[in-house]
Amino acid sequence: MAWLFAVMLVGLLPGCAQFEAQKEREALDAAVSSAVNDDEFCRSSGAKPGTSSYLDCRLKLSHQRDAAASTAGR
Repeated sequence: MAWLFAVMLVGLLPGCAQFEAQKEREALDAAVSSAVNDDEFCRSSGAKPGTSSYLDCRLKLSHQRDAAASTAGR
């Protein structure tokens, strides 16, 4: 009976690994999407990449997102 349980457990492990990989892909997609949106926003505000105004814009957006996530996590 223990052998059957072990076989069933081994059969479930790939599903867990796929779930974790999917979560990682979704997190990466969200990060890329945020970076693209932030870039577009800062450029549309007139900031050019490589300038201090662009860096300030990107940092401000990042801090706003972190604060929103922190508030939502409470």
